[in-house]
Amino acid sequence: MTSRGIKAAVFISLIAALTASAGMGDLVASFPAPGSNQHYGLAADANYLYTHHSSSVGSWPIFIIRRTSGSLVGSYRSPFYGVTPGNYNCFRGMSYEAGGYIWATNFAYDIVVKFRASDGSFISSWGTGFGTKRTYGICARNYKSGTGTLRGFNISEYYAPRRIWNFSTSGSLVSSFRGCAAADLAWDYGEKLVWAADVSDGYVYGILIHRSAHSKLVLAGTADY
Repeated sequence: MTSRGIKAAVFISLIAALTASAGMGDLVASFPAPGSNQHYGLAADANYLYTHHSSSVGSWPIFIIRRTSGSLVGSYRSPFYGVTPGNYNCFRGMSYEAGGYIWATNFAYDIVVKFRASDGSFISSWGTGFGTKRTYGICARNYKSGTGTLRGFNISEYYAPRRIWNFSTSGSLVSSFRGCAAADLAWDYGEKLVWAADVSDGYVYGILIHRSAHSKLVLAGTADY
């Protein structure tokens, strides 16, 4: 085994040990992201992490990172390049859909784009209808373990009134509930809730999507879906 292989094996063993003993909110592991610190959006499949780097003008790359070691696998240009007027980026949230797709939001033009996770090739897009510069985090809902059926999306509106919106798979607005200053979202198919990272207070909240505004939780709960 090469030295790189030994380091990867040690890292995997460490992650397994830490995960087994970790409680909710505990930091399990970390590694430096490629490029500088200007990253927006994070998506994951069974093997890789996908993160967008916003400072490289002209390409705005999305990096593919190996989950077990943090090593860089590859990169490609943001699918928003050439799609939004003036090629203005403002990339924000990202979420993985089973089958090899990523959904991402554009803050400048309030649109959602679907593209292939492997190479960034554009597939489709639709508008949120929020108005100017309000579309932030996104989660593709209920793709259980990367194999389940997509049932819809949750998208956060960053500015007041800071709603989190339910959208159908075709991009139609279904409903909304009160959220927080969420820069990005993640769907928890096990607990049937949305995790939201609030940049105003530094907390991560679990929010039950089928209850009223007061059902925002710090700890995971359950809800029917």
